[in-house]
Amino acid sequence: MAFSGTPETKHPDLPKQPFGEEASDFAEEILAGETVQVEFDGPKRDKYDRLLGYIWINGENFNQLLLENGLARYAYVYDPPYTHQTWMEQAEQEAQADEIGIWSIEDYVTEDGFHHIEETDADEKIYRSCSEAETAEVTPLYQGDKGYGKHLDRDLDGVACE
Repeated sequence: MAFSGTPETKHPDLPKQPFGEEASDFAEEILAGETVQVEFDGPKRDKYDRLLGYIWINGENFNQLLLENGLARYAYVYDPPYTHQTWMEQAEQEAQADEIGIWSIEDYVTEDGFHHIEETDADEKIYRSCSEAETAEVTPLYQGDKGYGKHLDRDLDGVACE
């Protein structure tokens, strides 16, 4: 089984990672209060005893939705091939080509997870998430503004966190 790896938001030893909150918000928006189906396709658990499966909601594959929206990477492939592997890889490749979400930050996604992004000084700061920019009371951000990053501009219209 392979599953979609999302950036961390609750890791005890790591700061919140870019797009982690967005992935959590997306999951809550789509899944809260809904009935889902789980499809297993290979090992049911990973080495951390996490359940591995495809989540289906109203006929749509939620794992694929995360990948399409640049909120996850196709990761942790155990004993392939898988029933939906081609679709998952294609969704990830399209998000990567379009520089959506996690793919909008150069060298952020690695084979082992997500690269920690160091803070820069205030004049060079690029906000990691719209939540962070909103807390700083600088939204919306326009292309060319200090703090603007393509990863914050979901529709790539030059206006982030709108």
